[in-house]
Amino acid sequence: MRNVILPVILLLSVSTLNAQPTHHHVVYEGMSGYWTGLFEMRDSTGAERFARVACDIRRSLDGASLIMHTYRHGDERISEQFEAWVFDTDRLLFRIAETDARGAQIRSYTVQGLQKVRRPGQWVIRLTERGDTMFHRRTCIRQNDSLIVLRETTGDMVEWRVASILRLGRRTRPAATGFTLPGYEQARRVSVVGSFNGWEPGVTPMRRTRAGWSVALPLPPGEYQYKYDVDGLLLRDPLSTSLISDGQGGHNAIKLVP
Repeated sequence: MRNVILPVILLLSVSTLNAQPTHHHVVYEGMSGYWTGLFEMRDSTGAERFARVACDIRRSLDGASLIMHTYRHGDERISEQFEAWVFDTDRLLFRIAETDARGAQIRSYTVQGLQKVRRPGQWVIRLTERGDTMFHRRTCIRQNDSLIVLRETTGDMVEWRVASILRLGRRTRPAATGFTLPGYEQARRVSVVGSFNGWEPGVTPMRRTRAGWSVALPLPPGEYQYKYDVDGLLLRDPLSTSLISDGQGGHNAIKLVP
């Protein structure tokens, strides 16, 4: 997924390398940071689903783009989404490259309220995109240490339906969560499997060290169950004292990320 988004980011950034600091840079500054909160999804019937999320938002090295990495905590795995925001100073549009498990796409949004942005910690902007059959709108609200993103859709520009609400609070960016399995020097392949990756072997490989195997993951806050896959054999973490039944006569270890 990371390999997919990088060429898109570079493509979008070329036309804005020489952009001078202005209102959209204040938006970038206001959104940058580490955020956690709740993602509320609504379908066409109004039914609601909720998921815990964490967003790691950073400016690109050249300052022309805003890179948003979102982790959504589902029942069986953590899904990831990447967005690259670039402001087109010639057409006064936000171009947003989105990449997730379904693929990549670039959307162009007209923007309202940008000229009123003065302070990084307090502003409201509205982005609207016209699709083939539907209009899509994002209302982004930055207030003190909170960030809200309301997404809506419509077919006639009159009646808007709420598609999702992202409510975030700023917090200190946490260190990566470490997993360590001592020993097993003769093992060929070791990975960690758990509720963050769908329990799929090989998705999160571990690195061989002098003491055994290890890996560090940028997990959002939450409680995770996991085991180690050693050449196809599932083993619980011998270093963990927090265990829970796996429903098959064994135990899963528990990792709590505050």
